[in-house]
Amino acid sequence: MASSIESVHVVLVKLDNSNYVHWASFMRNFLKGQNLWKYVTGSCKMPIATSDASLSKVIEEWETNNSRAITLLASALSPSISLQVGKFEFAYDAWSFLEKRFVGTNFAQKYKLEMDIRSLRQGPSLFISDFFAQMSLLWDQSAVMYPKFACDKDILLFQSYIDEVKLVQFLMALRDNFEAVRSSMFYRTPLPSVETALSELLSEETRRQTGGILGSSITETETVLAATPRRSSKFLCSQVWTISGYVSCAVQLLQRIWPYEIHLPKA
Repeated sequence: MASSIESVHVVLVKLDNSNYVHWASFMRNFLKGQNLWKYVTGSCKMPIATSDASLSKVIEEWETNNSRAITLLASALSPSISLQVGKFEFAYDAWSFLEKRFVGTNFAQKYKLEMDIRSLRQGPSLFISDFFAQMSLLWDQSAVMYPKFACDKDILLFQSYIDEVKLVQFLMALRDNFEAVRSSMFYRTPLPSVETALSELLSEETRRQTGGILGSSITETETVLAATPRRSSKFLCSQVWTISGYVSCAVQLLQRIWPYEIHLPKA
């Protein structure tokens, strides 16, 4: 039962040439849940074989779990990538091979990601949340190529710069009907974070949707009223629709069906 459940989970996300960051995050959490991640990272090293018979069971357990980890990794790869991983005996070596291939500072890959980010636009029928998810996926793929810093101060400065770049990229790609919200963020000090901008844009999107529904309802009501035929003046009076007009009209209607004279009190 356990093996079938594992297979179902792994098939959900397969590594191809464009989704390494998403795949690696999924596999890391999945293998941790299976208690196999330590075999992939190499933190659980293979016991050294000795003449001690008590170690035979420990070595057998390690080999079994290492084989499970490799099998799960291979099952989560596209066919062409899986063929390249099949030569490895240890899960650590297989993972290291994939990491070097997809995380390496490849200029062509950087160029393609940058082009994808610049060309990404919010379509006319795409919700803010869906569009943000698409852009976040590209940001995550770019993040693995960021330079490494040893100094905490440099890390904070670089992260601040990246946050501002993301904000610019996100706002530039929005539809023009969010221009008012977008423009309001340009001159704030400090600039809003990407998460703050997303929250405000989601609120604006909800407001527009709600306003559209209410506006549509009002328009439909006005259309129905305009299309409803008016009754003949034989049955309706022509008084001005004030309070006194309503009273006078009611008197006229009663006089049509009431044979006695009606006297109104003087004001």
